[in-house]
Amino acid sequence: MLAARRKTALFFHILSCMNITGMYKAAFTFLAVVITAGPSTAVADATEPNMSDFAYGAEITPADSELISFPLIPVIIKEVKRHDLGDIRVYDSNNELMPSIAREKDGRITTSQQRLSVKPVRSAGKITGYLVDRTSKHKPALKSLLLNWRRGKEPKILSLRVEHSADRKTWKTLGDSKTVVNFNFEGFQLNQNVIDINDHTERYIKLSFPARNQPPVLASVTDYTTNKPVSKYLWIHAGKLQASGNATDEFRFSLDTGIRPLSIKFLFPKINSILSGSLYTIDSHDAKTQRKLVEKNFIAYTVTLNNSVANSRAVDISQQLSSGWLIKTRDSKNIEPDNLPGVLAGYPQYEVVFANDGEAPYTAVWGNADASAPPAGDLAARLAAVSKSGQQLAEARTGVVMDNQALTELMESRQFSWLALLVWLIAAAITAFVFKIGYQRYRST
Repeated sequence: MLAARRKTALFFHILSCMNITGMYKAAFTFLAVVITAGPSTAVADATEPNMSDFAYGAEITPADSELISFPLIPVIIKEVKRHDLGDIRVYDSNNELMPSIAREKDGRITTSQQRLSVKPVRSAGKITGYLVDRTSKHKPALKSLLLNWRRGKEPKILSLRVEHSADRKTWKTLGDSKTVVNFNFEGFQLNQNVIDINDHTERYIKLSFPARNQPPVLASVTDYTTNKPVSKYLWIHAGKLQASGNATDEFRFSLDTGIRPLSIKFLFPKINSILSGSLYTIDSHDAKTQRKLVEKNFIAYTVTLNNSVANSRAVDISQQLSSGWLIKTRDSKNIEPDNLPGVLAGYPQYEVVFANDGEAPYTAVWGNADASAPPAGDLAARLAAVSKSGQQLAEARTGVVMDNQALTELMESRQFSWLALLVWLIAAAITAFVFKIGYQRYRST
């Protein structure tokens, strides 16, 4: 601000030396204010970051809407530095900060459950599946199904096709085939009878499988419903298990420190692989490492039986705050170094909503741990109005990711274009003024 005042004072000193008065002095005074005050407002607060203070950015393709949203792609999730997404900002083509809100796309989810009876579906006298009636008061958003088999009649491994219908006449498939397992593999008892759905469903659910000589007997089904459909997790590679120092029975892995994932699962390079033990979080305080038990009987696997492949379910870590993890195995002799699993971290779907109040194109930036959350303005009220009207937010696309150098160059090019226009206007004004003075002197002679 002090530099701006000095520029203004210098400008008025030049005006006085040129003996400019009247309309011309007013015009040049206006230019002085624009030149000296305009750029300074962008940097008046030295603590307020600009585009060049962020690690990454990407152009957002604008949409013709009052409010615009764009999803958080993996590179944004991995490089965000604040748990509350506060270091994600949106700037317009004039480097002006836009009001924005970063949030989970699904919002708050509540879950309920109910146990339901089932009826067998027969073909050629054999049971080929089961029909589940979720009753007329069912919630349409189905999270998962727990299959309760009759004891002694459980399938060892079974691939199921899941369909739904409103009238039991027209059926639609719900995603890929699902696999359940109930057998002993190399001394490990594997039991996985939960089918993840995470979709909007009709009243009737049909579980189908090929005709078998000894079909499994399904006693009942427990359905877990939510207040609205849950978006599928965004799974991002989070590295690979590594040996923990000299210990042969301990393996570590780390998760990103920005946005915390809600779930993890393991991906083995080879099939018929299994890893079991105890799962811990690890934190270091005062040069000491502390462990916290998360799951005592942890198991991860990829196994095959009867030409079907089964994978262990994901582990819920939504209540854990640590980024450091450790697995203490029970049988390290069977673990091959080249078959240590990779870790996949599951994140809910996030989006950023911003007001289309600036000049396109827009640029989203992220990756600054010191940045405070951007102002939201009246976005909350505007979002509530859009939701009440039943309208959908216009979703924009995220362009090619730029690093800090590219962001800095983009910001400077925009500033240069603005200043170049001012210089051109000043030059035009000075030329007109000189011509005017010259013409007046010519007339006076």
